[in-house]
Amino acid sequence: GVVQRTQIEVPEHIYLGNLTYGSQTKPTGDDRIYINNTGNVNVTVTPELVDNTDIIFKFLFFTKRLSGSSYDYKKVGDFSVDINASKTSGGVNDEYIYAKLDLRNFTGNTNQTIIGYKADVRFIATAK
Repeated sequence: GVVQRTQIEVPEHIYLGNLTYGSQTKPTGDDRIYINNTGNVNVTVTPELVDNTDIIFKFLFFTKRLSGSSYDYKKVGDFSVDINASKTSGGVNDEYIYAKLDLRNFTGNTNQTIIGYKADVRFIATAK
């Protein structure tokens, strides 16, 4: 039989734009985050923070689309997206999502600089 392989490719970096305390970033169609299903099984992909104590990136949200029925921002860790396997052997099937940082309700230290601020996000793929 064929060995089932769960495998994805994700970008090295996600650029969120200019961050300002008290506001949110506004993703556009140019800000797509592509996730490639390079395995041979359907997967559910869930982004999560590597460091759960990161105060700023607890305000990171993901949505599948910027409008329509798939427009529904969910907090990092609560969002997931399904990506089917390619129908051709060795093929790739991709999906894209969007991310935003919403600091409108941030109550932490606003003196901390957020220019060039980074956090590690892990994308977990599980067979569906």
